[in-house]
Amino acid sequence: YYLIIVIFSFPIVDIPNFGYTYLKVDTFFLLSEVLRSRAFSYLISAGSVGQTVASVICPHLAWQTSFLTFGILGLVWSLFWLTMYEDQAPRPTEDQIPLFVSKVTNTNGPRWISFISHWSLWSVYIAHFAMNWSTYIIMQWLPTYMSSYLGANSHSLSFTAMPYVLNSLFCIVAGHFADNLVSHSWTVLTVRRLMTSIGLIGPAVFLIFFCAVDNLLFAVIFISISIFFGSA
Repeated sequence: YYLIIVIFSFPIVDIPNFGYTYLKVDTFFLLSEVLRSRAFSYLISAGSVGQTVASVICPHLAWQTSFLTFGILGLVWSLFWLTMYEDQAPRPTEDQIPLFVSKVTNTNGPRWISFISHWSLWSVYIAHFAMNWSTYIIMQWLPTYMSSYLGANSHSLSFTAMPYVLNSLFCIVAGHFADNLVSHSWTVLTVRRLMTSIGLIGPAVFLIFFCAVDNLLFAVIFISISIFFGSA
């Protein structure tokens, strides 16, 4: 029971971390739209590096050791962050101040119904749901699927790191590509639609191919390409 409580409590303390991190990156690059995608791509790429390391190390450790190791590393990094971090966000000039002024005139805050009554927000919700569903299903079940269905041994399971290597590399490429489109007069909305389409349709196609093969090598190739496109 204690383990179940801990597992279900994890998102409560984990989700604010994502929100705060994205907010700080967005604030830091608020004055430069052509660098924002690039900044987020490096941030997400670093997460993929961590997943890669975990995919290589964890199959050779007891599950208790894996939890303790990464939990302690998280605490150490938190102490380092609290000690060393300084807010270095750029200061706006007088002509840039309007960018920092809230466009919301209702001082009472938004009505909750607003969060479920706008299609633009629902498009974000649906896209994020689809992306997270595929990402976490692959993360949690890929080793089990490869072991039970494709006959992978403990050494072969290290191949589960390959998709995250490609994810890390292509994420950086996608960030530079998106910023390059914005710098060539593409609207931010058009770029977001393009990258979201690539990031959802590409993985869907190659996940179908992945399910259709029973060869370990081809399965790793297809799932790697799937996550590769998902980086967009």
